[in-house]
Amino acid sequence: MALPLFSPRRFLPCSKTISRWPSTRFYSVRAEKGAETHRRYPGPPGHTISTLNPPFIAPDDYVDLSQRKQIQLRFPKSQGNARAELIYGRCSNIPQPFPPRSAGFFYYHRDPDAAPLEGSIRFRVTSDNAPSSFNRGHDLLLPSGLPWQIILPQVACGKSYGRLRDQLLEENLVTAKQLLQCRDIFREIKRIFPRVVLFRMNQEFPVEFTGQIALAVVGKVLHRPHWSSLFRQGTSFPITGSGVARFEPSTDPEYAGRRVVHLRITKIVNPVSITEETTLLKPEAGQLLVRPSHSRIEPWAYDIDASNSVAATALRALWDNSRIP
Repeated sequence: MALPLFSPRRFLPCSKTISRWPSTRFYSVRAEKGAETHRRYPGPPGHTISTLNPPFIAPDDYVDLSQRKQIQLRFPKSQGNARAELIYGRCSNIPQPFPPRSAGFFYYHRDPDAAPLEGSIRFRVTSDNAPSSFNRGHDLLLPSGLPWQIILPQVACGKSYGRLRDQLLEENLVTAKQLLQCRDIFREIKRIFPRVVLFRMNQEFPVEFTGQIALAVVGKVLHRPHWSSLFRQGTSFPITGSGVARFEPSTDPEYAGRRVVHLRITKIVNPVSITEETTLLKPEAGQLLVRPSHSRIEPWAYDIDASNSVAATALRALWDNSRIP
């Protein structure tokens, strides 16, 4: 059964049979002699950029996204009208415009210590079109403060990202094996939300203090853990607001020799307030999440080897992907 990754709307399907993915490489339109040449899919030509590899960007790769609801990217070897369609985000399924002063360069990002299937298309906001401004710029952000990005599983599975797949392969930024692995792992997912997909420890994700944490963890398979009671007391959620958090290995001497994980609130996005009497403490930016335990308040701690629950299995995958000693 196909499962939506936290949304029943607009799907990005992945085939269950993994043999090849849609490509634009050999697409062409042939016209009879004397016939008028035309494109099969008429529409705006899109913006052509030459590369997704930062060392090779050129002034002509500079793109101004400000206030645009959609950008259609083309590359020099695009065939016919093949292009990738990108948006900033959706609210109630309506495309939202890119923020003002969003001009710069698209590029492929991969951390030096990235997990095997970790990587993403990002947008570096710069002061001008000089390639030298790339390193002085900053990544385009979402309202949560997390980076705007199209993660590799989206690129591998997304119907509208065929041209991005081709370009990443042409520039040797990804491998065919990585794309096939992504399609295999996400074959039952209809829509992928990068903000809740984790590959390793210390990756940030958004949290709502009035609900549960539900994530997708990429290991050898896809794990779907959720924590329903971290911000709950009894049957209610007495704390409102939202933030950004991350799982991290414990350095507490109390847990020496054990694989124990804490949750750190790295940022408060919407102001926190307490709406009813509670023993819970307000989450604070930069601090570990604390919970009442045996008549005292202490950091929430999860021993990932103590059980075979979905949550423990997912956290073990994050730990292993992080190559923690």
